[in-house]
Amino acid sequence: HRSSILTDTSEQGKNILPQIAHWIRRQDVPFREIAGVGLGVPGPVRPDGTVNRCVNLGWGVVPAAAELSRLLDGVPVRVANDANAAALGERWLGAGRNMDSLLLVTLGTGVGGGLVLHGEMMTGAHGSAGEIGHMTVNPGETQLCSCGKRGCLEQYASAGGIVRLAQAAGLRVESAKDVSDLAAWGNERAQGALKKAGRLLGLALSNAACLVDVDGILLGGGVAAAVVEAISHIDPDREVKIEYGDGLRECRRMLMMAKAGKRNGYLLEGMACPGGCVAGAGTITPVPVSYTHLT
Repeated sequence: HRSSILTDTSEQGKNILPQIAHWIRRQDVPFREIAGVGLGVPGPVRPDGTVNRCVNLGWGVVPAAAELSRLLDGVPVRVANDANAAALGERWLGAGRNMDSLLLVTLGTGVGGGLVLHGEMMTGAHGSAGEIGHMTVNPGETQLCSCGKRGCLEQYASAGGIVRLAQAAGLRVESAKDVSDLAAWGNERAQGALKKAGRLLGLALSNAACLVDVDGILLGGGVAAAVVEAISHIDPDREVKIEYGDGLRECRRMLMMAKAGKRNGYLLEGMACPGGCVAGAGTITPVPVSYTHLT
């Protein structure tokens, strides 16, 4: 069963956990039959389930596991970063199920990352490992990211980032889908916004590939699908590949669209650095490669 509720981020997100608890109570399941509740949060999570600042929800330091458990009369609650949880799901049932090590990058409201090495989730000393969305990809950026830095990947490759790029080009758009649709219809300014997002995403992935030697990089989230689809429409005879510079042409890996919970996924050829290489500027761009449908 799947359902969704609007996230109330007013008043620093104080109503979010009560919202979730209320929704769970409305389900026709006795609490004694619930073994536990899992919660994915778009921010760093400590081992005890405390969220260590989640800007997209308006949270500072919130003991999310303890508080939600209290609201549910003591039902055990485990909290994880949402991209980390998605990475584990992809390794278990999705596109990464045959991979020992993988990096999942989620493109949606924000840009998240989950890193699995040798079958183990890497969360880091403070629960912040894999936060590729706040890797600096444009040191010359003047606008602040929600995290307080400037030039983060999230400012360009997230849904809001793509809208910002398109608006800066003079387009009246309200969503990343608007930009994707315009690009598919041949609007050059929309195509330019997506190409810039793709170029900076490629740069971030090329840097990540030099830091961690994984079996594959997975792209997930609605915005990822929109970017890949739009770039494919820009040149319908070509698929998408990640290119990391002349020095890495012999270092090949697979870049895949994440597919846990979906019927099908798409295999895209890519390139990465298995170690000891210095990557050139990365980009996501239409290039002639083979197309494979995953079943």
